[in-house]
Amino acid sequence: MKLAAIVLLTVLAHTGFVGSRMLVSLYAIHRQASPFTIGLLMALYALLPMLLAVSAGRLIDRVGTLRPLAWSGLALVAGLALPYAWPALPGLFVAATLIGTAFMVVHVSLNHAVGSMGTPADRAVNFSWFSLAFSISGFCGPLLTGLSIDAAGHRPTFLLLAAFPAAGLMLLYLYRHAMPHRHGPRVEGGERRVADLLHEPRLRGAFIASGLLAMGWDLYTFVMPIFGSAIG
Repeated sequence: MKLAAIVLLTVLAHTGFVGSRMLVSLYAIHRQASPFTIGLLMALYALLPMLLAVSAGRLIDRVGTLRPLAWSGLALVAGLALPYAWPALPGLFVAATLIGTAFMVVHVSLNHAVGSMGTPADRAVNFSWFSLAFSISGFCGPLLTGLSIDAAGHRPTFLLLAAFPAAGLMLLYLYRHAMPHRHGPRVEGGERRVADLLHEPRLRGAFIASGLLAMGWDLYTFVMPIFGSAIG
């Protein structure tokens, strides 16, 4: 699959995801939810990914990226559109869980696709472009969400965000034959446990740094909508 297509697919999927985090918070505030409720909504984005990410990676190793990307893309569209059809706090709880889980599978699949491209010498450049895609969508998602809320309201904005991963599904269909296939069977080492990853010193440091960065970013995305609404 061409790197440019993966970058565009990443931008489309992540725009919907990152925009939804702000939109769910603001819509919950609009419906008079407490800060605890909003914090719980944000936590649900990560609940199932925390439990299922390693299993998702193993599944993608076995079956390739096409089917996981297609099904998780559909789930992402459904999760983003759900609050439009079910405009209530229970609907937001279901949507947050579905969006977070679906995007986790999308993210793992796209990482697999980028890592499978080219030679080992190309990976640094490929992942640099992949990271740039997240920067682009990280800017566009919240900006478009805010503009759409001002222009059309909260519920239509959910449909706007759902349109981005829907466009990504069409792009995936066009490049479906170029997606990486499954890995061959492992011939040595056997099945490794999740805890085995923590025994690698370099990986352990990366996990700790990644966890701290993710916690800081999640706290920021949780606090800022509440603080912004409080000060007008």
